[in-house]
Amino acid sequence: MNRYEHLLYKRGFLFTDKEDISFKDSMTTRVFKKWSHINFNNYDVYIEPSLPHAYYESKKMKVLVMGLVLNPFSSENDIKKITKNLAEKKTDTLFLNYLDELSGRFTVISDDGNATRVYGDAAGTRTLYYDIQSEHHIISSHSTLIADLMGYDISKTSQSVLTNPDFTGRKYLPGLMSPFDEIRPLTPNTRYVVESRKVERFFPREELKTTDFKETVDAVTNVLKEQSRLINEIYKTSTSLTAGLDSRLTFAIQNSMKNNGDYFTHISRRIPESFQEDVSIGKELADIYNKEHRVYEYTNDDTVDGFKEFKAVWFKNVGMYRGSVHLFKAYADSYPAQNLHIRSNIAEVVRVYYKRRTGEVNEAKLANLYTISTFKDDELVLDSFKEFIETTNFKEDKFYNYNFADLFYWEHRMGMWHSWLVNESDVAYETFVPFNNRKLLTMMLSIPEEERVGDELFIEIINNVNPKLMEIPVNKKILK
Repeated sequence: MNRYEHLLYKRGFLFTDKEDISFKDSMTTRVFKKWSHINFNNYDVYIEPSLPHAYYESKKMKVLVMGLVLNPFSSENDIKKITKNLAEKKTDTLFLNYLDELSGRFTVISDDGNATRVYGDAAGTRTLYYDIQSEHHIISSHSTLIADLMGYDISKTSQSVLTNPDFTGRKYLPGLMSPFDEIRPLTPNTRYVVESRKVERFFPREELKTTDFKETVDAVTNVLKEQSRLINEIYKTSTSLTAGLDSRLTFAIQNSMKNNGDYFTHISRRIPESFQEDVSIGKELADIYNKEHRVYEYTNDDTVDGFKEFKAVWFKNVGMYRGSVHLFKAYADSYPAQNLHIRSNIAEVVRVYYKRRTGEVNEAKLANLYTISTFKDDELVLDSFKEFIETTNFKEDKFYNYNFADLFYWEHRMGMWHSWLVNESDVAYETFVPFNNRKLLTMMLSIPEEERVGDELFIEIINNVNPKLMEIPVNKKILK
């Protein structure tokens, strides 16, 4: 038996109306037998034991919430209370407004008597997939779990994308591709309507109002501090540190409130010199608050004990080879299982990452943002983004006054790259990203674009918490 198989589909779920639940893979079969089961109308929901969940039924609506969830705007970190609040919203608008306030890594399933709808968290950190071929309705946290159930094979087309020599830079799948041709991902700001098999865009729903820089920074800081308090009230945390600014921002927020967490940095034994600055800055920061700082070392040696077993589980969790399997084996072997990982991503949604921000929105425009390599002109890439535009209704009349480039980074870069990164780390820990909140991101996007470019926004939030943190170099520079 594989010594890592208990990590297979960790924090996962399966939602389906298929009565015969039998898998082609024996390891999946063994693991799945330990999952809990609940009924949701005419559907069955199977839930991995470590995944928190709550169900509530009001006169108007039934709601199931699975995962880590909290509301920093109403100071709530009880999943049962949050689920009840969602179920008692009397209109779709009130439901969505409350959903916008939720932070965490979660899935929401609702039924108002007319339709069953599936929602992800703000930036899709909990991957969601739905079957487009079967006569049955099947949704899951893991594409491979659906494939194991239905007998689907890995997509040769998707594999060709990640191995294409013309595709350079950060590699992830274009459009709505997944590891399987029969399966699609649900991207941020959209919901899946089960009965009609339709994807609906539900955000944005109104114009973005321009706000004052300093006032908004103060408001954002207060929300982040309250969120940190709520998280540290229920979890022991471990925050990853580097010499970068994003990491400094998360560190500042995490220490804005009393916490019992620690900090860590990873280092590759193959090129340790590339990580020395991260390690030294990480330790220097942790020392400010007299906190523990760990260093996780990993090797690229495929012959280390247990590597083949771990890789088999890791590959099925992710669906395709990507990322650093060796790093996550090191975490799976050594990371404190009870600790919540605080990760520094998603805030870059507001930093005007894509500079080509004008012109007609079409598949060629999105392909040019996806990659600057010649792969952007590949017919497969263009067709994939054409499908993305049509399926998610990524069209100018749906953007209100949001810039399409900001939304594209949020929905595609975060939904198709970052969500996979979080998914592959499930073998070691649950993850929380402080900026994974739709209302919070909207507040930050409301700052004029020229004031969101560069580092000023992040630096000002850090200064709000502890200006001394900016006296330590950020990537070898003192930022003012």
